Amino acid sequence: YFRIIERYDDMIAAQLYGHAHSDEFRVLRYPTTNTTSNSDNKIMPPLLINGALTPVLGNNPNFRLVKYNPDNLLITDYDTYVLTLNEDGAEPALFNKPTWGKSDSFHDSFNVPDVSITSLQTILTRLSSGNNDLNRDNNPTMNTLLTRIQAGVPQPPCEWSCRMTWVCTFQSITHAEYRSCMDAEMGGSTIGSLEASGNGSFSSVRFAHPILTVLLGVFVCLLVVVLGVLSYRIRGKRIGYEPHNRGVAVNTDDEDPNILSDEPTIQLPPIT
Repeated sequence: YFRIIERYDDMIAAQLYGHAHSDEFRVLRYPTTNTTSNSDNKIMPPLLINGALTPVLGNNPNFRLVKYNPDNLLITDYDTYVLTLNEDGAEPALFNKPTWGKSDSFHDSFNVPDVSITSLQTILTRLSSGNNDLNRDNNPTMNTLLTRIQAGVPQPPCEWSCRMTWVCTFQSITHAEYRSCMDAEMGGSTIGSLEASGNGSFSSVRFAHPILTVLLGVFVCLLVVVLGVLSYRIRGKRIGYEPHNRGVAVNTDDEDPNILSDEPTIQLPPIT
């Protein structure tokens, strides 16, 4: 995918994504393994992630209306239209008529001229700034981002360490890049505790280690198989037969060894 994007870099105005149910963006550089050009460390066209109409992840339903320059096709701004289901943490009243409203545009929210890579880098710089200030846990740009992420649904406070996870998420393609970024921003000794605690909102989930996920899946599958075998054997003993190696059920009643059947033995009362 990245090789295709790099090959047609001069023709691509932006990359428009969904799936995350979250209003975000990415400022990414082409992987250094690409050999289609000599563009090492070159930044890709802006990658914009749209919210979602479905509220399954707790977001308000929303969609985006993009504005662009017809001469060069570059995106200049976009408006987000929101159906408010959850405002100020309150549950919506039943049978209320849904009302769609327009939130502040990207330009108005972040005070940038357009949605170019330069503007996105400006936002990243603002997110990264003030780390040595006494008030570093209250970043105005981060507060704006939190308001937009799930289309107005209130988010928990995002302190400095949480903010750094977002900064690195916005600039990373792989987990290795994310960890390298966190090393640079905070120091490697801090990363493990951040990922373990989940500090950093969605980013800690998105960059969960894949090996742990695979091991957990294998463990669950083995557990299901073991429980299934135990249940089968226990049930077989209760109804009075054991499976034979050739798949034929044999009678376990010592009083009548001549009976051989593929059905469980049923003791009938004597006929008088």
